[in-house]
Amino acid sequence: MNHPRPGTTELLSATAPHATPCPPWCECRAEHPDEQVHIGTYRVVNLSLAGLHPADDLAADLYVRLERGFRSAEETSISIVCKDRYDIELTVAEAADLIGELADCVRQAGGPR
Repeated sequence: MNHPRPGTTELLSATAPHATPCPPWCECRAEHPDEQVHIGTYRVVNLSLAGLHPADDLAADLYVRLERGFRSAEETSISIVCKDRYDIELTVAEAADLIGELADCVRQAGGPR
């Protein structure tokens, strides 16, 4: 099953099919019984500082979702997309490390806990 990237008509194609049940977060359960690429709903993080400088060419949003089947048939990954050109794939462990580093930066900046 092919799925469009946010804000584009560009399609992402799946890797080899595998036979695992859909996780509860999978949005396309009924669409891919033979292919089984699992894709969660995009969650949007608005970036209020993007584009403040005239030379900035950043998106105003980050799109974050869970995926399984593109990178690995068994391992769930977290995809972060920014303006269709920056696509970061993280393992769950890498995402946990990133959360810890971000929380530490927020704490040091005196932000909410």
